[in-house]
Amino acid sequence: MDTAPDNGALGDNKENTNRYRSIIEAVRDGVFVVTLDGTITYVNESLCSLTGFERNDLVGETFETLVESELVHSEEFDRFGTVINNLAEGEIQDEILTFGIGQETKQMVDVRVSKQIRDDGTEDIVGVVRDVTERERRARAAEQKQEILAKLYQIGAEDVLTFEEKAERILAIGCEYLDLPYGFLTKVEEDVQEIVHAVGDHKLLQPDESAPMEQSYCRKTIKSDGLVGMQDAREELGEDDPAYEL
Repeated sequence: MDTAPDNGALGDNKENTNRYRSIIEAVRDGVFVVTLDGTITYVNESLCSLTGFERNDLVGETFETLVESELVHSEEFDRFGTVINNLAEGEIQDEILTFGIGQETKQMVDVRVSKQIRDDGTEDIVGVVRDVTERERRARAAEQKQEILAKLYQIGAEDVLTFEEKAERILAIGCEYLDLPYGFLTKVEEDVQEIVHAVGDHKLLQPDESAPMEQSYCRKTIKSDGLVGMQDAREELGEDDPAYEL
């Protein structure tokens, strides 16, 4: 018995496909589809924004295009290629890779790839790319903080070092960690601030240099019960502040 094609079902499939594509285009994560041989068949707008490529520059190409443009290092691409091969051969079901992209401004991304089987049996690799730059920066900052604390503890526990040697090493570590050019330790007597130890070559921030407290930023520290920091002295204190003038 002959049967007529179910046009309603075909219409529903097309409508569902368009709906899914609209959703994928709207998500903030980058999405791509590649064949098992690595040919890109689809990218969404978010992936184009992340890579700086137009859709036509990627579809029909392979991700070697990103290597040739130096957006992705060859070592990172090799890792990605290995995962794609393992997916194609059925050795793994999905995988998440974290690596950097970009030339000067480094971005970190998570790339989750998995093998998908269409209704007609065709197999594709689907990838989701998420910008995790801030997450990785926070993780690196926490790691650096632990490294610094370990160094400070080691210096404090070193019995063979004099107080002066410990002070200078601690100041040097602080400048390195905070990315500052100068560091100094002072003492205050009779409203006069005197530099005791210092690192850096600022001529006024050297041992035995002194200044009245009213011409010192440290007057803010003495008046405070906690830590004191200034990002922009001119902005926060004004151009006529005595310490800023000095």
